[in-house]
Amino acid sequence: MCDSEMDKTTATEILAALNESSFLIDKTLSDLKATCPAEPFRTCAKLLGHVMSDMFDNVMAPIYDEHADLAPDWYRDGPPRGRPAVPPLDLSPTAQQALLAAFDAAYEKVQSTLGGLSNLADPLESALMSQGFHQISVALCRAKVTLLMVKTPSHE
Repeated sequence: MCDSEMDKTTATEILAALNESSFLIDKTLSDLKATCPAEPFRTCAKLLGHVMSDMFDNVMAPIYDEHADLAPDWYRDGPPRGRPAVPPLDLSPTAQQALLAAFDAAYEKVQSTLGGLSNLADPLESALMSQGFHQISVALCRAKVTLLMVKTPSHE
């Protein structure tokens, strides 16, 4: 668990939004089952599984780890998730802060650019570019998480 915890209200709101999103996607898939041929339906179901898995692994489980009372019973009965080991980085606090600021600035720039992608005329191009920008966002968040998890020596 990290030093600063997410407050319970925010955690509850995030979980509610993700549960609602999951329900909408699942309902749409269920509706498609009646009209979609078997093979395309299986492909859609597999895609849904990947989305649900990412939502759970990357956001919901860490919230459940931090706020066990918000977790479903089946999760509380299982083994706790651990944080990945982070190799030590020999960074001064100043260097760490500079990198964090750069990652934040880059993330904000990527996010602001995402809004303009909806203006692209080709829906496939828009979707591909959005996916690319989201992957960049994920990479920046991972880098920031890595830096925040590292205990830096006190050079200064």
